[in-house]
Amino acid sequence: MATSGECDKKLFAEVRTEFRDGSVHHWRVCGEWLTTRPSAIAHIEANGFLEPAAS
Repeated sequence: MATSGECDKKLFAEVRTEFRDGSVHHWRVCGEWLTTRPSAIAHIEANGFLEPAAS
């Protein structure tokens, strides 16, 4: 899990997904997780990295 162990103390981003059915899922990840997980790297390369929306 991205928010367990040492990674939890190095918060970098919150991943937020919104699905067609309206459900929203979010979790915290650290920079190490974002830059070493092949699936995270592929997603960022394909979709870019978005700054959080202003609330």
